[in-house]
Amino acid sequence: MIVPPWISRRGLLLHVAVGLLLLIILQHFHSPPIATVIAAVALGTAKEQAEENWSDFRRVNGGPWNGLVDILAFALGPLIWLGVSSL
Repeated sequence: MIVPPWISRRGLLLHVAVGLLLLIILQHFHSPPIATVIAAVALGTAKEQAEENWSDFRRVNGGPWNGLVDILAFALGPLIWLGVSSL
């Protein structure tokens, strides 16, 4: 898999892992799948805001795509769960 130089594979995997952990916790409490997706996007957005004032959205750091990829990585597991659960 070819990954652009501004994306860290380790960081991407950590973001996906946190999103999956959030999915597991919210599903334990029987949260609707769409609420889990919204929570994952909110968590990813809060993480991006917290790290040096939206630094992943700056062009110097590969932005805005680096920030968007990070947020999407948080929501990947919940989005797949939403798709599977709505079948």
